[in-house]
Amino acid sequence: MLLLAVMMSSNVWAVSVTVVLSGLGQKLHAHVLSYLDISRVQGDASLSLARLQRLHDKAPAQIKTALQVYGYYQASVKASLTQEGDHWLATYSVEPGDPIRVQSVDVKVEGEGRNNAALKAALAKFPLAQDQIFEHPGYDQARDTLFRIAIQQGFLDAQFTRREAVVDLRTYTVAIILHLQSGQRYYFGPVSFKQDGMSPEFLLRYVRFKPGDPYNPAQLLQLQTTLDDSGLFQSVEIIPNKAKATANQVPIEVAVTVRKRHEWRFGLGYATDTGARGSVNYSRIVGSHGDKFVSRLLLSETTTSATLGYTIPLADPVNEQLSYGVRYSDETVENRESLITGVSIGHTDAWRDWQRLISLNYDREVYTIPREEQQTGRALYPIFSLTRIEADNRLHPRNGYRIYFELRGANKNILSDTNYAQVRTGLKWIHGLGDDSRMILRGDFGSTNVAYLDSMPLSQRFFAGGDNSVRGYAYNELGPKDAYGNVVGGKHLLVGSVELDHKIAGSWSGAVFYDTGNAINSMSDKLVAGAGVGLRWNSPVGPVRFDFAWALDKQTDRFRLHVVIGPEL
Repeated sequence: MLLLAVMMSSNVWAVSVTVVLSGLGQKLHAHVLSYLDISRVQGDASLSLARLQRLHDKAPAQIKTALQVYGYYQASVKASLTQEGDHWLATYSVEPGDPIRVQSVDVKVEGEGRNNAALKAALAKFPLAQDQIFEHPGYDQARDTLFRIAIQQGFLDAQFTRREAVVDLRTYTVAIILHLQSGQRYYFGPVSFKQDGMSPEFLLRYVRFKPGDPYNPAQLLQLQTTLDDSGLFQSVEIIPNKAKATANQVPIEVAVTVRKRHEWRFGLGYATDTGARGSVNYSRIVGSHGDKFVSRLLLSETTTSATLGYTIPLADPVNEQLSYGVRYSDETVENRESLITGVSIGHTDAWRDWQRLISLNYDREVYTIPREEQQTGRALYPIFSLTRIEADNRLHPRNGYRIYFELRGANKNILSDTNYAQVRTGLKWIHGLGDDSRMILRGDFGSTNVAYLDSMPLSQRFFAGGDNSVRGYAYNELGPKDAYGNVVGGKHLLVGSVELDHKIAGSWSGAVFYDTGNAINSMSDKLVAGAGVGLRWNSPVGPVRFDFAWALDKQTDRFRLHVVIGPEL
């Protein structure tokens, strides 16, 4: 009885296992392991010997099934389960054999779509051909792509009359047969809006297609996105009424709920450059054509600012608007104080793949530098800028870039105290390395043509140092100094940075970085450097960066912690 109890209890005692798979390349090895049930119980503290034996017995069949996905239908598996002390070793030696190949490809489009240019191009570029290795994912993707193109071209009734991949194990070949019946082509019909509070004429400006254009679901998705992003609507629902189509034209109904006319928002944040900060934002929708009044009050340890603005959507409300603004700012950095009051008018639109801004600004600035007299400067300056942002994910990009270019200038004969012309440009590039690493390159350049730098308002000069400049140095700590050692800004700006980050666990990553640059008056002036390590958290609301940086060109106060919350591009 005692022997029987021991034998029975051995089946319920917890065991551990290690799976060893050999004979496969990296791609097949990872794929097969993901199929194996026994692979998933490694580290399972509740695994029993009886269950382990059942999973081991199933493993050879699972391996063969997994290999068929990538065209290996003649695989052989040698399996063994051995005990090493209290641990078990499940070993599978695989001989995949030769992959099965495509013998024939019969792909065609029937019906009205057979003469469609996009579908004809898809057939001409069909990725599967005779003598290719037959892989299920490639076949599935090619089939689904053909069907998706048909739908995008307006063939909403498209369906496969034959959809087969016939595997013949006797000849060890595959015959692919895809016959797509397109049906009739549909077109966009009239667009109507179901809403209360906005002008129908204004809402129709968001629609990028017109009645008679080929029906394309992607354009409806784009309309949904632009309406959601406008900030005017609480909810958006797009309803294509195919059942009510006449002459193959599908009427589109868009139901929107307009946001409340008045809206308040409050925010809290922190960055090393500004310290703790809080904001109060108020907006109001004015009239029925999307006009909006906005105001913002920002309070931080270094800055107090208030802005009032009024925006008017123009012919293309998605990309084009006219804006008016008034601002007040009081900033104190390194004992320098700058108080600015200003007004502006600007026009924003899309130019090719760039966002373009043309604005006219007038600032009156009162600024104080320690041990120097208070000065007042004024400038009426136009700005021309181009910005382009591309990213695979705007919140957590693995690949993407931001390019910025700006020209500005003033003339002392037109409400300004001095003549100057200035260019500013910046680039940030993010590139994924493997599955878990990224390289981030950043560069900023600025240059000013001015006879006497002292005649320029303080806010128009260049400074360096801080969270998004040369780390290891305080915000705007770097730049040319006066006779008393005060940083007073420079004519030019040069900053460069290289960073590598690597995923540690979950949403956390580690980073190393090196920054160099300075604000200077001559291109031969010395650049300084900072370097360090960082910790990154991809929070649900955006990245949070902790940078532990050392100033490499300072003798004291060399260490600085930088904390930044916000998007990377």
